[in-house]
Amino acid sequence: MKKLIWSLIFFPASAIAGLFDIDLVYKVYNLDKPAPTIIIGHHCGGSIGHSDDWARQLNKWGFNAVNLDSFTPRKITNECEWGRLPAPYRAEETYDMADLIKKQPWHQGKIGYIGFSHGGSTAVFVASDHRNKNIDAVVAYYPYCGKWGNTQISPGSPNVKLMLALGKRDDWTPYLPCMGEDKNLEIHLYENATHAFDQQFPGWTSRYLNYFMEHDRQANIDSRVATRIFFKKYLEGIIEGDGVARAEFVKTVIEPPAKAKRTALDDLPEIREPTEEDVRAYEKKQKPKK
Repeated sequence: MKKLIWSLIFFPASAIAGLFDIDLVYKVYNLDKPAPTIIIGHHCGGSIGHSDDWARQLNKWGFNAVNLDSFTPRKITNECEWGRLPAPYRAEETYDMADLIKKQPWHQGKIGYIGFSHGGSTAVFVASDHRNKNIDAVVAYYPYCGKWGNTQISPGSPNVKLMLALGKRDDWTPYLPCMGEDKNLEIHLYENATHAFDQQFPGWTSRYLNYFMEHDRQANIDSRVATRIFFKKYLEGIIEGDGVARAEFVKTVIEPPAKAKRTALDDLPEIREPTEEDVRAYEKKQKPKK
């Protein structure tokens, strides 16, 4: 399947609360035929590595992907320690991005959005925001739910289908405030997962800003299977069984991802999905010594 990968800095997005009049900065991973498109909202570390890997993942599932960079046009490199950019402020440029996508020859059908952490909070907000006219299905990984500035981030009663992928051991963005019940809300709570459980590779652990994070291979696989099923259903109208989705995960993710051409946004080390060698090495380390 041929993919074209390119970057653009386009027209000014709408002013957000009179504070941010920015350009849209994004990378497009499009297929060789028109298809539904999914916008990726990056985490608080910026639009690097992790978002690009997810774009390639979405391509392999048959979707175009647009990696929307909310930090570069604002001259922000990291938002993890600060509250300068409340997640809802990213919604306006997301809507502008969706408007632009609808005009592209490589796009056909519906538009989705997937966000992680800071971008996950944006995803939760977008799902319930009355200004959203073009995004039909939303996925949020380990978002913050609660009061952010003057805005309440809550799954509440979303206007479009919303899936949450939450870690029960997440001490950075605790899962409980994100829980709820609604016909448009689908929640996947992973018992042993921390914040950022889908990042890095088996055996990876980190303590950042005194929050504990580690890769959870099973939660990573299960959440990606759920994400595939969710987007296939609500963007393409395809009801896909768990077995099929799981088989596709094994084919497209456990294998090493194709190396993409590096850009100015890829200054930090690439965050990648586990290879079979990573998994074997990790499992070998876990076996008790005789």
